Amino acid sequence: MSVELENFARDLSFGAQSPNWMGLLRSYRWHGADWICCVRTRLLFHARIAKLVREHGKAKTPPPEWAGLVNEIVLDWGGLRRAIGEPDLTQVWRSVLALSDDPALASVRNLYLGTSGASVSKVYHMAAPTSVAIYDSRVGRALVGLIGQAFPAPMAIPAGLQIRAPKPNATPLPALPDERFEYVNTPGQFAEGLYVASYMCRVVAAILRHEGSEQPGGVQGPDGKVGDPRWKAYHIEMALFMLGERKGETL
Repeated sequence: MSVELENFARDLSFGAQSPNWMGLLRSYRWHGADWICCVRTRLLFHARIAKLVREHGKAKTPPPEWAGLVNEIVLDWGGLRRAIGEPDLTQVWRSVLALSDDPALASVRNLYLGTSGASVSKVYHMAAPTSVAIYDSRVGRALVGLIGQAFPAPMAIPAGLQIRAPKPNATPLPALPDERFEYVNTPGQFAEGLYVASYMCRVVAAILRHEGSEQPGGVQGPDGKVGDPRWKAYHIEMALFMLGERKGETL
């Protein structure tokens, strides 16, 4: 991990360019639901994926329930229009199994992305919600905007932060917040952006947990227990989503 990336994550936590993380999180809305309801939904999806992994984790091919669960995440919850079919379903299943054995995110750059990284990143997030971010166009837009603010022109963007944002479903494509950045054109570019976004969300959340900041509060999970009230990576990703949406972008 580059020193520039680690320092940028720290600056985003409390630096002059740090967003109002709590305010952004509390403003989060998705399909009319607030952030608390959305966290509950994410935790429920995570529990369902975890159950399948426990029961079928040694199988190279996914169980019959996998297709329905994946497309419930992508279509019903994610709001996307294109279902995921074979061979993508099997490849995504195998990547989910790799994630279940990889808390350090070493495999994130090698996750199967198919033809829509933004779609399958939702599935990977549900499989590992405290590790992998949903990297859609709004989150990407917010992240490149924050990087641009931290390194204003004519300063060079450090190599570890030279990422691309996912393309929105908009024609023509809206301009990104900083003209030094471009949209994703290849799976490799998406994978690098997903890696950086996931790392940033994890590190910022970890710093906010231990620096005396106001904490979001616990949310009741599918087991009926109230979870850890402190910041998690998915809280930061949800805040970035709202920051990207406020800049007028359509998904």
